[in-house]
Amino acid sequence: MRVPIYPVDLNPGSGFTRIAESLKRDWPGEEAIEISEAQNLLAKCLGYSDYHQVRSTTPAEGVSYPSLATVVAHCMKTLSSELIGGGRAKFFDLGRLQAQVTDWPFLQLSVYRDHYGHSDNHVVSQAVNAELIEAFLSTQKARPTQGTSKLSIEKLQSITGHKPTNSALVYAKTSMGACFDETFDSDNHSSAFPDGGSLECGSSTHRTLH
Repeated sequence: MRVPIYPVDLNPGSGFTRIAESLKRDWPGEEAIEISEAQNLLAKCLGYSDYHQVRSTTPAEGVSYPSLATVVAHCMKTLSSELIGGGRAKFFDLGRLQAQVTDWPFLQLSVYRDHYGHSDNHVVSQAVNAELIEAFLSTQKARPTQGTSKLSIEKLQSITGHKPTNSALVYAKTSMGACFDETFDSDNHSSAFPDGGSLECGSSTHRTLH
């Protein structure tokens, strides 16, 4: 597993940098870590040997990338191994750490921002929940049903509040950026603002960060 990290993601205030700062803040070890160590740990979480390899690797355009659920799971595995295997923490709250990791700004990374069409990070926890439920159900002999039909991944996404991979459809382009279109009909794939011309970013909308 490797998450493509582009040069723009390494700029101050950009994706990789912001996630590394979150890791430094949330680190549950007995001793705090410096930002340089957080960068190396994050590099391992995202499939690299260290931060130097991240900086020296430029992914090709259109390269494949793992799902958000896979990224969160790999982060948890890497951090747990470092904390326990490395003897850096006798005890830590695994549930709290997972909640913190899920809240890291992964959608600030170019590959996920481009995929989802926005950087509204609430989609991460929803995507992770939907994929974890789907992974669990796939191990069951009898899959639960709703009414007379089996629970599909689309239904699970709906239950957890997650928009499918074409979630950019629910964001309308405006002069102020891409804003969440609350009029979007997920069943008919239609909006009261088909061209986004009359939709404005208000207090209840989410604007794309550039």
